[in-house]
Amino acid sequence: MSTTIETLATWAAGRFREPAAIPAHVRLRARLRHLSQAGAARAGAAEPTVAALREALPRRGSAPLVTGGSSSRVAAVRHHAAAAAALAFGDDLFLGSAGHGGPAATWALGRGRTVGEVLGATVLADEVAGRIVTAAALGPGGGQLERLATAAGAAVAAGLLGGLEAPALAHALALALVPLDGPAWAARAGDAAGALAVGEAAARGFEAAELARAGATGDLGLLDGPAFAALAGTPLAAAFTGLDEAWLVGTLGFRLHPGLPPVHPPLQGVLEILARHVRAADKPLRPDQVESVRLRCSAPAWALHRAAPGSALADVRRAVATALVAGGYGPVEAGAAWQAEHAEAVAAMEERVRVEHDWTRTLAALRAHLPFLDPLLAGLDRCPRRALLRRAAGLAARELPRPAVEDLAGMARALPLGALFRLGGGPADLAGARLDEWQPRLDAGVELFTTRGGRWPERRTIPEGAPGWSWAATVEGVLAKHAGAGGRAWLETPEDAGFEPEAILAPA
Repeated sequence: MSTTIETLATWAAGRFREPAAIPAHVRLRARLRHLSQAGAARAGAAEPTVAALREALPRRGSAPLVTGGSSSRVAAVRHHAAAAAALAFGDDLFLGSAGHGGPAATWALGRGRTVGEVLGATVLADEVAGRIVTAAALGPGGGQLERLATAAGAAVAAGLLGGLEAPALAHALALALVPLDGPAWAARAGDAAGALAVGEAAARGFEAAELARAGATGDLGLLDGPAFAALAGTPLAAAFTGLDEAWLVGTLGFRLHPGLPPVHPPLQGVLEILARHVRAADKPLRPDQVESVRLRCSAPAWALHRAAPGSALADVRRAVATALVAGGYGPVEAGAAWQAEHAEAVAAMEERVRVEHDWTRTLAALRAHLPFLDPLLAGLDRCPRRALLRRAAGLAARELPRPAVEDLAGMARALPLGALFRLGGGPADLAGARLDEWQPRLDAGVELFTTRGGRWPERRTIPEGAPGWSWAATVEGVLAKHAGAGGRAWLETPEDAGFEPEAILAPA
């Protein structure tokens, strides 16, 4: 009987030889994925730790760099992954992330292959990485998951473009998935050490493909054993089902601002208010005109705000204060240099920003996600499923504010208890998850009050660039994020054309 790693490798190797089996809309999102990751790497390369890494890279090699020049292949993979992670400016899919390894590996190895082959390797690398993250989505993995996804994606992309057949590809994936050490939180929040850890994970995955080609072997049962179970908490084995029918890459969302996804809806709501003020008053809203800001958020944004106070990438209060001081929010404002220079003004603005947890929004978001969680939890026996729900309920009771009496009626309407009791009652197969309907519900309400008595409300349900957002606006947002010379041409390049990484990596 095949292990999970062997199943994934056999599937990926087979689909790489049959590109028509990958749906067109999935391949289109992979095109945007390249532009988004290159934009994230270009922005993150200016951060001090990543800039120091760039100076330490070998000066000779065949792999082009987003910062100009070239280096060795493995060094380029390390640099691009670290840079893309530095400002938490990457991409998301379904219940997590595909990491930063797949695109970085294709840029290093793709020359001489066709655009279609590079897109195929990107999709399959991200799909395998995304399924590993999804299987561990309910565990305590944190930043460890992003690094494992990055390593897995780099190994699969490098293995496929390097000509590995299924048995060797399986060992490359197994070698890449050896648990990595490092600060779990840092890699999620864009911390400098975390960015370097992500870069090392990408290099490890890339080198794993080379080792497998030379005959090295790994533990093919790693995803079925205790090491992964410890990371996943309650492994969701159904995440590895529905191959060919359910494409996680079709749920790719592209971060159009730095920071973790729960920060984006309230932050983007404030940015919309600033834009509306300009349209209404024909001038920007000055920081001294802001009386107060009230943010009503669901649990993810609230939890990050409490866990990482003062992080412009994880704390919505700091991100919103930054936007109000700067009049906008992008890589420059989120970066270490700007934050240090404007620390006093941002701290003063933070005093005017209040973050509140909204139980109705949290439960409404949970209800929207239940159809997609159902096939994952259906793979668990009833006792583990109930234990998982009890653990989640206990965590919510300990970490979230108690609901007020007047909130209870709205909470009951947002999530009837029967929906929870029925959870996991369907088949344990992602093929029935209707992933084409997936949206990351992170509902937030914003109220900005001015010193002249004005009230500016805004509500956001999903992050800009996520599934459910305007596709035209997403494309334009990714092109603006990419800020390179060849972005629009890349979207229109035929799949039978030769792949030129400079078309994606060259600056404007």
